[in-house]
Amino acid sequence: MLTGRSWDAISNNSAIGGGLATARTNTELATVAKNAQNGHFFKAIVEVLANVPRELLLLFKTNDLLRSVDSALGVGKVGSQVDDMLKIIRVMGWYCAKCIRRETEVEGIWSIAYWRGLFEYLNVGFKLWILGVYLTIKM
Repeated sequence: MLTGRSWDAISNNSAIGGGLATARTNTELATVAKNAQNGHFFKAIVEVLANVPRELLLLFKTNDLLRSVDSALGVGKVGSQVDDMLKIIRVMGWYCAKCIRRETEVEGIWSIAYWRGLFEYLNVGFKLWILGVYLTIKM
């Protein structure tokens, strides 16, 4: 639902890197377009997105836009899409963490929200740093 891929393509593990790492076929594009036109997934998508926090919706939309730009530019060859997605998540994560950190700085150093925000920023920052090291080593 959130990948823009058919379930058959996602669940196909016969390809190297799994189903998401394979290139889209004309049949898959036709299937997704047909299901979108029929409203087949519309109710399910609305129900899921109605219960998702706004911040996560922003991440979904940003990810969707970045994938669309990558697709239009021809970035992300078959087999490297997972790494490309991890790079996108890493960059988005840094900016989201910085934004949340900036918002908590307004509270002042004596506020619990300030220290909680600082801890979360450092926690997320460390995880994103580890992800960056992993991606650098893997290349």
